[in-house]
Amino acid sequence: MKSKFLRIIAFSLVWVLALSVGILSVAASYISFFGVDSYYGDVRKIYVKGIPDVYYVNDAIEATLTPNTAETITSDDVEVAKTIIETRLVNNNITDYEINVDSHNHQIIVRIPIWRLSEKNFDAQTFFEKLGKPSLLTFCAGQDNTNVILKGSDDIKHAYATYDPNDTTKPVVALELTDDGTKKFAK
Repeated sequence: MKSKFLRIIAFSLVWVLALSVGILSVAASYISFFGVDSYYGDVRKIYVKGIPDVYYVNDAIEATLTPNTAETITSDDVEVAKTIIETRLVNNNITDYEINVDSHNHQIIVRIPIWRLSEKNFDAQTFFEKLGKPSLLTFCAGQDNTNVILKGSDDIKHAYATYDPNDTTKPVVALELTDDGTKKFAK
C-alpha cells in the first residue's frame, strides 16, 4: 500500500514537472516571437524584442544624439529627452522607430527604417537635426508674437511635461520660473 502511494506521488510530481516545462516552453516561444512591449498612448516601450522588431538591425538609419552642454546631466534628464524625441517621432507619423538610451554617455540612439528614405521629401539629415534641436518656450503678448514677455532659459528655470492633477489624461507643461521671470509673469 505504501509503495503504491509513493508511485502515485512520484507520478504526480513528474506530471506537474512535465506540464510546467511545457508551459514555460510555450511562454518562451511566444515571447521570442512576439516580444514584450507596452504602449503609453502612441509611445511604444519595448522590453524584449520580438521577430517583427529585428529588421531594424540592418535596415535602419541611425543617429546618436549627444547633449552639447557642460552642465551635469542626470538619468532623469536623458529620460525626459527620450520622451520628447519619441513624441516628435510620433508627431511626424513615424511610429516604427527604435530608441535606446546609453545612460553611461548620456546619449540617445534613434533608428528609423531605411525605407523612409524612399518616401517623398524625406531628408534624413534635416529630420535628425530637427529631432535633436531643443525647443524654445516663449510667452508673447498679442497675436503677432513680436512682443516677447518670457523667453527660454532667461526667464524659465525648468520646464517639464506632466499631467493635469485634476484630469490625468490631459498633458500639461509645468514651469519653474527664475526670479526675474516670476516678476515678468506676475506683471
